[in-house]
Amino acid sequence: MNVCLISPRPNVKSEGSSSLFSNLGIGYIASLLSEDKHEVYLFDGNVHDLDKEEWMEFLTNSEYEVFGISVYEYNYFGAITILKQIKKYRSNSFVFFGGYYSTFNYSKILLELEMVDCCVLGEGELTCCELVDRLSTHSDWHNLKGIAYINEQGEVICTGSSSVIDHLDNIPFPTRVFHPRFLERISMISSRGCYEDCIICSVPYFRTNKHIRLRSPHNIIDELIYVKDKYSSITHIDFMDNNFLLAIPDKEEWIDVFIALLKKTEISIQFSVFARPVDVCFHKRKLQKLREVGLEMVFLECHSYSDRQLEFLCKNTTVEANNMAVTALEEYGIRYNIQLSLFEPTTFLDELVQQLISLNTIFLNSNLDEGQLPISFHKRVYPLSKSNFNDYYVKNNLSRHNYYKDTQMHSLEAILSDWQSLIGKIYRSTIKRRQFLLTDLNFVIDTCKRLPELNERGLINVHLNNWQQHILESCV
Repeated sequence: MNVCLISPRPNVKSEGSSSLFSNLGIGYIASLLSEDKHEVYLFDGNVHDLDKEEWMEFLTNSEYEVFGISVYEYNYFGAITILKQIKKYRSNSFVFFGGYYSTFNYSKILLELEMVDCCVLGEGELTCCELVDRLSTHSDWHNLKGIAYINEQGEVICTGSSSVIDHLDNIPFPTRVFHPRFLERISMISSRGCYEDCIICSVPYFRTNKHIRLRSPHNIIDELIYVKDKYSSITHIDFMDNNFLLAIPDKEEWIDVFIALLKKTEISIQFSVFARPVDVCFHKRKLQKLREVGLEMVFLECHSYSDRQLEFLCKNTTVEANNMAVTALEEYGIRYNIQLSLFEPTTFLDELVQQLISLNTIFLNSNLDEGQLPISFHKRVYPLSKSNFNDYYVKNNLSRHNYYKDTQMHSLEAILSDWQSLIGKIYRSTIKRRQFLLTDLNFVIDTCKRLPELNERGLINVHLNNWQQHILESCV
């Protein structure tokens, strides 16, 4: 059967939010469908750049019978646009939605978008393969586990959770597409799942439990050899696991085997990982060896430099652990990019200033990533579907204009929005990223401290223009 799997581009592009990596989720599904002898085409909005006319021509000339669309909060409106175009030019095709947003909002999707034939829930590999197999033989698919659909009576029917693949080594390597300007990087995963229960995350609910499933180090190395043979330009791997450095005993041995196997291949590769501060500290003795085989960057999930806020976010870490992790990475010369969630409903202006003063010291460190996102570009925490934060958001009747307990934060956000408009082009063009980062941080601190005065005396535009001139002088 001819199948087209689609990952729409984000609804809105913003600094630090874009990705040039192929969607691994539909990449794995594509590989399994190909194994079952289906013809599969992968369209990724992060990589492909078709305008409306090109997309229309693609659909008109295609012979795809099934379209699967990977849907998240950030690309939902793009998915709707693509859906309408598919049904306009391929009216008899079967269209299913999958991904996080579809899993948690299938009733809304099916009731509002009658052109969607069904939603695939949770991890979709097994369900998608069975669904396409049944469609190819004209068999009934309505009793398939792991889907939701509208029956003839107009009722939403959910068939329950599908099975997940326990042994990740059994999944073929994902199909990938590449952005022509970034042929040297690929993304990979070494595990699925997360044992934490952060308030802002919906991963445990999507994966159905907190069980961690690890790929074997041998399977990871086999994929590395495979991609290096197929794509000789690859020099960098971005591991997209929720947490590569898991603080569990099995992971210690896993890392030792991974290091030994990678050394044995004699392949020169660099890689980056996501990790929690407490897990960096747990594996501190492994950092030097990981660096020797190519670890060059850690996306460090600090999220806050306030213990109160970390407790609210259910991050199971502390400011002390954050600092210890930074110290360890500095010690071993490993670059790091600090992930932050500073702007949430309980953020208070005075507390924010204290956090920014702490970050000012860290932003001077030699191994901080030059691509660290400036403070003013950070967005408020979003209530992702099914996350505990979404429950908090609804329970407290929060909204776009009624988000913060400290109402001064709304005023600060408005100023930061104007500031971004002023200095966005400077940020994208400057080569003095560290100086820009520090100047922007000091701008935010100064704005916080002077906020009442700026509002009362109508000095906001003067304040913005003065700091814009300062950043032009120091960063251009």
